[in-house]
Amino acid sequence: MTDLAGRNIGLLQLTREGRDFRDYIETVRQHTLVFLGLLSLLLLGSLVFGLYQVLGRNFTRLVRSMARIERGERRHRADVTGPREIRQLAEGMNAMLNSLERSEKELSRQREEQAQLEIELQQSQKMAAIGQLAAGVAHELGTPLSVVSGKAQRMLRKRQDELSANAQDELEEILNAVGRTERIVRQLLDFGRQNPLRKRTLEAHEIMHTAVTQLKQIPGADNVEIRCTCTKEARQCALTLEVDPIRIEQALTNLLRNAVQAAGPGGVVEYGWFEVHEDNTPMVGFYVGDRGPGIAPEIRSRLFEPFFTTKGVGEGTGLGLAVAQAAAVDHAGSLMIGTSELGGALFTLLIPVAE
Repeated sequence: MTDLAGRNIGLLQLTREGRDFRDYIETVRQHTLVFLGLLSLLLLGSLVFGLYQVLGRNFTRLVRSMARIERGERRHRADVTGPREIRQLAEGMNAMLNSLERSEKELSRQREEQAQLEIELQQSQKMAAIGQLAAGVAHELGTPLSVVSGKAQRMLRKRQDELSANAQDELEEILNAVGRTERIVRQLLDFGRQNPLRKRTLEAHEIMHTAVTQLKQIPGADNVEIRCTCTKEARQCALTLEVDPIRIEQALTNLLRNAVQAAGPGGVVEYGWFEVHEDNTPMVGFYVGDRGPGIAPEIRSRLFEPFFTTKGVGEGTGLGLAVAQAAAVDHAGSLMIGTSELGGALFTLLIPVAE
């Protein structure tokens, strides 16, 4: 210790025990550990809370979406929110669900088509059996009908004084009934026919002219105006076809007969032919239209079914259109239904042009 002049006037010595320093350092160490522990707990809590907010809540939402889908809510989709990885996971799950939904729809459609094909196959097998039965019955009926018709015609050729007027009328009725039965037999034979086509090269106007000529044998045709509305170009153009004349003429005759019956007395029937290209294939279209009541939309899909008819009992067999469609299909063509300019039904038979 020094005075004001700087001279040493004494000596002061301070001492302290080392345990005090050790206790102090230990106290500071403990406080530091406690602080670090609390800080670690705080950081861990913050991390857990942050992970829950960022990941846990989003994962919980995805798990709930999966649970809803498991319960059968196939239309439910996960919300695409949250971090990028979570969004990618939700988008992937939604894409998978959309793919599954499309696959289920396609599978359902295929099942419906398969069921429809099975029904059509059963119907085709049934109609094939009916066709074979009808052809067999028609073949057996042909001979006795020819005998009845021949005997009735021979009796009518006798002298008028040998037969009464009543007997002549009855023989005429017999011949008409036999003629109608023979026509039904021919339709049954055409329906059950499985013979190969006997094709010949003919022009369109020849085929149509032959079919129209056969209208003279149809009852009531004389009371119907039948006119050709074919264009001048179609008449002058030589449209050549390679067809089975009997099959195509029978198909056109059936269409003309239906038109005459639909038009009724005093009605009008129009027919003709034209050239058209379907899928780059040149074809000839034969059309027949009438001024009848037309065809209701609800029955159009059934018109080509064998034995389906809108006519009264004894007026039709329901085979005319079926035979016509079969002839069209056998010639790689088609038969279409429409509405004529006269207001009634319009049938168009398309046949490919000969090469």
